[in-house]
Amino acid sequence: MDGTLFATSLENLAFIYSQLDSVGVLTAEFPNGDMFFENDIQKLNYAFLRFLDSNPELDGSSKTTVQSKLDSGVYTSIYELFHDLKIASIVKILEHENNPSLYAKVDKFYRIATETLLREAIRLGVSLKQTKKGLGSDKAGDSTTNSSN
Repeated sequence: MDGTLFATSLENLAFIYSQLDSVGVLTAEFPNGDMFFENDIQKLNYAFLRFLDSNPELDGSSKTTVQSKLDSGVYTSIYELFHDLKIASIVKILEHENNPSLYAKVDKFYRIATETLLREAIRLGVSLKQTKKGLGSDKAGDSTTNSSN
């Protein structure tokens, strides 16, 4: 996949997401990729919740946001953005679990954002794991979790 086309798509998605995000999913802080990254999409929820249980107090220096990563252009695959949208949404859902209205807004944002992302992947003709250079990323496997405190 052409890197320029991928970058343009990310810019377009970032604009769409910013218009949809009424609850702050894009600015929700979550552990950066050095601290937590799950390669297996099927294990993502459980692995992240397990990570949060074992690392209840992460400092701000080991956190990032979807917005900051979109702004700095660090995403190299559709999966990386999908992963971070899911993690940020989980963070916001945990934050609003006692407020059904906000919980529903986070859920709706996540559903629309991921559907839009997957439609964009289809339009670009890429798989979830394909990088912007057209090379496949690492095989799905165990999660990469580093708990260096």
